[in-house]
Amino acid sequence: MHRVLLVGAGSIGDRHARCFLSTGRAEVGVCELSDATRESIAGRYDFCGIYTSLDSALQESWDAAVVATPAHTHIPIALELARSGIHLLIEKPLSTSMDRVIDLLSEVDAQGLTAGVGYSHRANPAAYAMKEAIDEKRFGTPLELNVSTGQSFATYRPGYRDVYFADRAQGGGAIQDALTHLLNLGEWFVGPIDRVVADATHQQLEGVTVEDTVHTLARHGTVLARKSKIFAGPLTNILKNVYRHFPRETSCLRLTRKQCGISGA
Repeated sequence: MHRVLLVGAGSIGDRHARCFLSTGRAEVGVCELSDATRESIAGRYDFCGIYTSLDSALQESWDAAVVATPAHTHIPIALELARSGIHLLIEKPLSTSMDRVIDLLSEVDAQGLTAGVGYSHRANPAAYAMKEAIDEKRFGTPLELNVSTGQSFATYRPGYRDVYFADRAQGGGAIQDALTHLLNLGEWFVGPIDRVVADATHQQLEGVTVEDTVHTLARHGTVLARKSKIFAGPLTNILKNVYRHFPRETSCLRLTRKQCGISGA
């Protein structure tokens, strides 16, 4: 049985608690500064410990920790955990700046720890199947990567106005909160980004001023990439190249939810 410390008990922290406990292979403790948030999550899960500060939590022994606090606090918290010899899963983005990122990497190496950032699309069965197809060159060498995604915050995250998303300094806005998922996925598929340009603005999402729409053009070596993320309104993409042709008999790959092992509607 692994002992996992959850630092931060907001919406994503709640999901981590649920998922770790559902495995039946982890004891989970939670550290949360907010009295209301801490009391709320404590009433829903069977934690092995509940803490009001990181110092008090570190009086106990932990195998691993999840850092699920606002992004501008990730590095100092992760550094303190790493110095205690605790393996790390840090929510994305890793930070809102490069300050002390190298210090964290050095500490992780010095302690011989495993550390990762929570870019969960890499665990998506459909994305994993696509990665295998690319690596096997099942359809030849990739020339372009096009990714467009969207989400209705009013439906899926109705509390967005009152959490970190509304404040860029805490990791909010479409770029830090969501686009980095797509950038990371693209690098996993076709390699590191060499160059990138972006256009972003607030268009429609009510109650916030951070960008809700962002488009990027990127170069991954010889691969051209376009990635778009929108949290409000319809998404329209226009793409043109002069080399693509569709013969009378065309083969394509279609991955269904059943083939990817995804249940539900």
